Amino acid sequence: MIHSKVFKIVFVLSLIFNFAKAGDDLHKVSLNKEHLDIPSFKFSIDSIIDARTNKYLIGSVQKGMVNSRYPADFTKGLKKEIENLVYVPTLRKEGKLKIVLIFNSLWIDEWTTAISEKGLVDLDFYIAKVTEKGILILDEQEIFLEEGGMDVTAGHARRIVKALQNGLENFNKLDSSKYLNTLFETKTYSPDSSILLTKKPFKKGVFETPLDLLYNRPNDKITYFKNIEFTETNAIVKDENINRSEMKKVFAFSDGKDLFVNAISYGVRNKQGYSFGKGSVNGTVILLTDRIRNVEAQILARAAFGLVGAALSSGATREIELYLDVRKGIVLPLEGANIKFSLREFPDLLAKFDNLPYDQQADIHVLKAFLKAINKRLETTSQTK
Repeated sequence: MIHSKVFKIVFVLSLIFNFAKAGDDLHKVSLNKEHLDIPSFKFSIDSIIDARTNKYLIGSVQKGMVNSRYPADFTKGLKKEIENLVYVPTLRKEGKLKIVLIFNSLWIDEWTTAISEKGLVDLDFYIAKVTEKGILILDEQEIFLEEGGMDVTAGHARRIVKALQNGLENFNKLDSSKYLNTLFETKTYSPDSSILLTKKPFKKGVFETPLDLLYNRPNDKITYFKNIEFTETNAIVKDENINRSEMKKVFAFSDGKDLFVNAISYGVRNKQGYSFGKGSVNGTVILLTDRIRNVEAQILARAAFGLVGAALSSGATREIELYLDVRKGIVLPLEGANIKFSLREFPDLLAKFDNLPYDQQADIHVLKAFLKAINKRLETTSQTK
């Protein structure tokens, strides 16, 4: 049975968070000059589904003389970019089995050392077909590519297409007897059962998706961890039988008292186990703490997310603070720019924040005060419904 993963959920909420850095801070990637051709392709690509939880970024890049970090996204969005790439005669033919490509996660990144530079792409997608019972998953492709070069930033579009082509070629060679034939699950919940309205503690268990967390429903198909090291700032899961692919199925877990959010959701991979940032549960917006390597903290400060991240880096550690809006399933560093985006929902609070002096907008205590104000406003709103 395939579990819908952290990065594999059609996560449709009325309040989806639209995050984008202004101006030159957002690096754009376009596939319009790329081509994808698979000789003797036995299928017809009929539609694209963007099932990523994080739909507002596709990774981070390094630019400039000092290799500063910048968040990256597609120029036209994932769905449009992929449609323009695959809606071509060689990949869409009458009389062939129509397939659906469901994109679960896509992340690009760059690693730089004193002597080399590498560009990376981490792609995960389903190949499925539409049936009377729903969308049937035929295969899952997880492709990871890395290449060296003088200017790896310019090669991200090509690597994305190469990863997609590799996955489709693998599926094209796959015997139909090995198809997964598992229904793609979409979840529905009663609108009056969310953690926002009930204000109950999170139940003990593992939460597969942000949506499960919102409705306080641990997934009974995922076994609670056996070996957990708890610290003041996080929890490290050390179960030896869990690999990275399985861990990507988990968004958070609760011991019945505290909440712990998977650090993979904000780009951190602990070498000694799987790190979960500790949440202070005092409302719909949850403050998180974690202790991570310095280089990862620097990336988070600029790009906010990462799957590949800086997993190969080492160095001193630093305590960081982030926050999670349970309604939206998005984890962001506790910074003024991110708080401003969250305050768009409340124009009067945003106006108060904008009127503060610049140094106060960067003050951690001020930022926490505005998170409390958001929680209070959301609590008041829910009581009037």
